[in-house]
Amino acid sequence: MTISEKVAYLKGLADGMELDKEDSKESKLIGKIIDILEDVGLSVEDLESEVEDLGDALDVLSEDVEDLETLVYDDWEDDEDDDDVLPFPTELGFAAPVIEYWEGWGCDISGTRRWEDLPEAARRYVRRIEEAVGCPIAYVSVGAERDSIILR
Repeated sequence: MTISEKVAYLKGLADGMELDKEDSKESKLIGKIIDILEDVGLSVEDLESEVEDLGDALDVLSEDVEDLETLVYDDWEDDEDDDDVLPFPTELGFAAPVIEYWEGWGCDISGTRRWEDLPEAARRYVRRIEEAVGCPIAYVSVGAERDSIILR
């Protein structure tokens, strides 16, 4: 039963007791309380609707991720050595970005806690980052919560 339905029930009880016809302080107070509860019930319903709309919007964003970009600084003009080391910060002005486009995984991964349960596209993405930075990734965050992490 929603809050509005409960308030309507209380209002029906008050009407049945003919409190709206009485001129006592108590009946006026109960009438005002019921009016306030009606307003609160409508506000709660509006908030619930907005929360549902936000949840739907988040689901769409999570499911519709099509492309991910990663920016890898791979080339710069003053490249005397042929190693894969990022330039010193003062040389970043000479760096040329290499943009890679990746297939999205199209699903919510926030509940995933094991590497094997990640979509293959997500695992490929993490492996590519490992390759680009030359370092293994031990922790993969899959959400904002403290326990939304995969230990590899």
